[in-house]
Amino acid sequence: MTKKNSVGSATDDTEEEAHWLILRTAFEGRNRLALPPNHPDERYRLHCGKATDGSDGDPWDAPWRVDEVALAMPWRPDGLPASDTEKVTMVRLVVFRAFEAARTAEGQRRGKREATLVLRKGDPLLGNEKLPDILDRAWAAGEAPSASISTIADVMAERLGVVLNGGPEGGARLRAAVAGKQYQGREPSVELPAFVRVLALWWFENTARRPEREINPIRRSKKRVATFVDFVLAASVDVSRSGQAEPEGVRSAIRREVERMERSGKVPW
Repeated sequence: MTKKNSVGSATDDTEEEAHWLILRTAFEGRNRLALPPNHPDERYRLHCGKATDGSDGDPWDAPWRVDEVALAMPWRPDGLPASDTEKVTMVRLVVFRAFEAARTAEGQRRGKREATLVLRKGDPLLGNEKLPDILDRAWAAGEAPSASISTIADVMAERLGVVLNGGPEGGARLRAAVAGKQYQGREPSVELPAFVRVLALWWFENTARRPEREINPIRRSKKRVATFVDFVLAASVDVSRSGQAEPEGVRSAIRREVERMERSGKVPW
């Protein structure tokens, strides 16, 4: 049977089961590379570790796309960089910091998704038993869960934003956190938004200019200093596994994320 998820796209009931089987076999060590490259949980496209040209040399020694942006961007006159080397170094460092932020965001999304699955269908680390059932059984026997079970419960609760106080209602709270949640299927990427946010804040701090959402075509026809859009496009190539990026997808992410940041009212520009 097909149902609608929260974002309106159709997902098949069997997709959740397939994801669960992949997760279980990975835990059991029989199929650690089971996920295909286009699987929604294998979207780690941001990848530092190869030179821009795809060679296996030290990526820091190889040229980066953002090097040209570093030399052409409008640095604030009272800023830190004094030499071209300093400018390139600072830009590379923030690209790597943005890359780490993107990986962290994806890891948190992935952790929440997998916590929901194991609580609903059983945890491979616990013999495919459901953690809330184990907690309830321990308290029903008149004893607190073991230290290892309590630790796992705390990890799951943290991933789901649930507060456990170590009491007998822990199982019920975990069940409530995942009750009624539909399988989300292919969720929107969280990597690019996190990547753009870090770069946007750094851009304003070091240029005193608002990060552009897009490039004015009139300005594009003239020789100009590098823009924030140029910066993000170059950075997305440098951190991609393939050494390539999807320009339209990146531009769309820039527009959405900068607009979202400005609507929040918490940006410094």
